[in-house]
Amino acid sequence: MKRAMMALMLLLLAAAAAAPAAADKVTVPPVLTVHQVETTMEWTLTAGDAEERAEGTIVFRRPYAFQFEFDEEARRDVHYRGITATYQQGRVEYAYEPSTLFSVLEELYIPLTQVLDTPGTWAGEERIDGRVAVVYEQEGPLEGRYWLDQQTGVPLQAEIGGQRYLSLIQYHSGIEEIGEPPAVELAWTRDGFEGTLYLVRSHRSWLPQRLQVDDEDFKLDLQFETWDRSQTSLDLDDIQKLYEYLEQAEDAADDGKWEAAIEAYSQVLRIDPYYTPAYLHIACGYGELGHHLRAIEHYQQWLMLEPGHPVAMNNLAYVYMLQEVRLHEAVRLAEEAVDIQRNPAFLDTLGYGYYLTGQYEKAIPYLEEALESIEDAMRPEVLRHLVKVYEALGDDEQVQHYSEKLEDENG
Repeated sequence: MKRAMMALMLLLLAAAAAAPAAADKVTVPPVLTVHQVETTMEWTLTAGDAEERAEGTIVFRRPYAFQFEFDEEARRDVHYRGITATYQQGRVEYAYEPSTLFSVLEELYIPLTQVLDTPGTWAGEERIDGRVAVVYEQEGPLEGRYWLDQQTGVPLQAEIGGQRYLSLIQYHSGIEEIGEPPAVELAWTRDGFEGTLYLVRSHRSWLPQRLQVDDEDFKLDLQFETWDRSQTSLDLDDIQKLYEYLEQAEDAADDGKWEAAIEAYSQVLRIDPYYTPAYLHIACGYGELGHHLRAIEHYQQWLMLEPGHPVAMNNLAYVYMLQEVRLHEAVRLAEEAVDIQRNPAFLDTLGYGYYLTGQYEKAIPYLEEALESIEDAMRPEVLRHLVKVYEALGDDEQVQHYSEKLEDENG
């Protein structure tokens, strides 16, 4: 009896020693163990009565890169962190809003390959649908809890930011004798979308075999064949540089480092001269530095690429007004911008333009309308314009009225 009790105690002590403490950082089993994989894929996008289908070869390179080569057309899409390069007929075009295909993979599968390959905190064990799951907690952008199957490491359940991300529908153990690999079917919910994800065990990794999105506006069905290790060369140099330059430019602009921001956005334009937001940010940077002629040049280049863009027209008009040059053209641009969109900033520009061209009475309704809805940070500018208009009209009562408002705004 004493020997039996001693043996039981030793077993319990061994089990306790094997389990990590709740605060210990441990290596979480990775979902994907190979660097690059590829397979053939068919996707179907249904929106109302319209249906779009495509077949081709998809390549995934850790941690962020995808390529899809279409079977029926000479087209290849390379995707990296929200940017897509489309190669077709000897040309390349860049898109900065991911397609439905890449956005779904980026939002759903990539987080699993990232978060489950970094140290996490062991948080115990639980049973999910009869299977023992090890619970890990992660920190950082994908902070959450992850329930991984104790035997195979596949995610059975997950929460990100306190919201349920994955839920187990069914676990399939597979049959080794006939070459049927283990697989798991999961329900997923992310950013207002939901659907199902079917993962299969291959190359010591868990790779998608089917992914479905079921939304009010559209349905997406991705079906993958057997995945293989891949040596396919991906054109990533320029797209990675684009991402890096955009990150540098945005950080520099946020910190008010305008020279650095201008240089980084200029590097973006050397790769993609059609990326019009870069012209806006470069022009704004030159404006902040007082180089108004360079700002004018970049707004003009933007309008050459996107004629009639209301922001480009408004901003170019306002720089003309600040320099008090080409005022009649400035008013024309401002009028066209307001015709397209009655943005309060556009209304202020137009009202100020009327003031500069001596059309004082015409300026007032536009400036007053702008004042009603413009953001707080821009209210003092509109008030200064109203004060100038009423000074030009010799209306001392209104000058005092808006001067007092301006004083209140400035604290």
